[in-house]
Amino acid sequence: MKDWFKRHPGYNARSAKKWREKNPEYHFNVLKKYRKENPEKDFAHGKVNEEVRNGRLNKLPCNVCKEEKVVAHHPDYSKPLDIIWLCRSHHKEIHNNIKER
Repeated sequence: MKDWFKRHPGYNARSAKKWREKNPEYHFNVLKKYRKENPEKDFAHGKVNEEVRNGRLNKLPCNVCKEEKVVAHHPDYSKPLDIIWLCRSHHKEIHNNIKER
């Protein structure tokens, strides 16, 4: 991601948010395309969000470093509630290792 920011020096979170607000149809179309191409992932993400929202699933600290701010990692998207709680950095690390294989 750092390389991406080096190639796009004027880009930052604030400018990105403003751009998305001015171009909502683009953001909507990107999201729509992702959901169409990845229905199993979309279902799994939605199921986890629903369970957390309804209080049936509690977020736990990161399995690696015990950080409280976590995201759900799905080792297998066909099992949407079989998840591992990881902080963003460890989640990114796992996905980078998967891509390298």
